[in-house]
Amino acid sequence: MELSYYTEIGTIIANVDNEIGGHLRVKEIYESFEVYKEIANFIVATQRTLQSLQSTTSNTTTTENITYPKVEKIVELACGHGLVGLLLAYRFPHLQVSLYDLFARPTYAAFVQSFEKYGFKRPGESLVLPNVQLFEQDIYSTGREELRNSVVVCVHGCGQVNQHTIEMAISSGAAGWAVLPCCIVKESYLDASCSVQLSGDSTRYHVLCGALAHRYRAQLVAEIDQRITNRYVFIAGGVGVNGGDHVVEAIGNDVEVAARRGRLPKLSLS
Repeated sequence: MELSYYTEIGTIIANVDNEIGGHLRVKEIYESFEVYKEIANFIVATQRTLQSLQSTTSNTTTTENITYPKVEKIVELACGHGLVGLLLAYRFPHLQVSLYDLFARPTYAAFVQSFEKYGFKRPGESLVLPNVQLFEQDIYSTGREELRNSVVVCVHGCGQVNQHTIEMAISSGAAGWAVLPCCIVKESYLDASCSVQLSGDSTRYHVLCGALAHRYRAQLVAEIDQRITNRYVFIAGGVGVNGGDHVVEAIGNDVEVAARRGRLPKLSLS
């Protein structure tokens, strides 16, 4: 179901703006909805792809017992105001949504209260969003068991947060990962011997997004509306990595995806 069917969303957002005195940032609202749509489409594609892989494996005679991850949870690291995670929880009521950040912002509480006041409860539920929980803790302390069988996402993570998100997802047996990078550290994705001499911030951003996508074998590179932000590149992957020949190897402090050439599945996008 597309977001346009949720006619109550406008009322939910307007109520939050009233509750906090009209200080809701328009840019963050547009940004959240745009990246929500990309993540939601990626989750659906991940579910379809994994189901197809598992079905194909089950019907193939082999001595290897291959079990692919399932999409049971959504984990958002460095969630900020939490609107993206709350929208995902509303869209996927059958999935548990865990949000992580150092502290809960007042806006997050206002969003939750507004969803509970104006959103629609699923049959048999006493809450509109019974499937969402925020953890006030450092994202680096997130347990690997929590990430297993989940889609791990990070929106506008700075520095090495994107690298941490992706590598934790891969090493934990996550079903997939998705990031919308903000500030990107060159040393995280290019060799130390590579000197980047680019004067334009936009050019540097695109080059490093490409390096990130290549390093982690991204299966989807998309964009949100460039009129909203100049950090608009959406990168996702990790689907099928933890099954069969797709294994994780620890090389120093890095995690590399080792897969046979051409065996990483193409996403079943709608």
